[in-house]
Amino acid sequence: MHCVEISAYFNLHCEPAPVNPLTAEIAATAARLVVEEGLEFGPAKHRALKVLGLSARTPLPGNDELEAEVRDYIALFCADTQAVELRALRQHAREWMERLAPFRPHLGGAVWRGVARRRGAMTSFCSCFVTTANRPK
Repeated sequence: MHCVEISAYFNLHCEPAPVNPLTAEIAATAARLVVEEGLEFGPAKHRALKVLGLSARTPLPGNDELEAEVRDYIALFCADTQAVELRALRQHAREWMERLAPFRPHLGGAVWRGVARRRGAMTSFCSCFVTTANRPK
């Protein structure tokens, strides 16, 4: 659970974690790579280290920090196209989910969270439950 979720759950006040300028710069660079090149978060963070000339042992930003930077990047540089692209990706996901309906698919990843771009990957999860009626013998 994140600080905000924990504080809401327990009705507590908690201060946001201090922002490390280095991880913020890594997150901003990785966000550009996610949006422009369609990289997943992990590879984007590692490539950002190389782009910035940093050691592979440099602490990386968390996925929440990177996703916030991706949202900011999209708002700044892709605001005019994001809604149309996201709608098209969600329609494509819906078509696939209808095809996979017997497997009870669930949409996840960037399309679900609203930060997908046309170059990114689409993630869906299928449930596969084994019961006594369909268990292999």
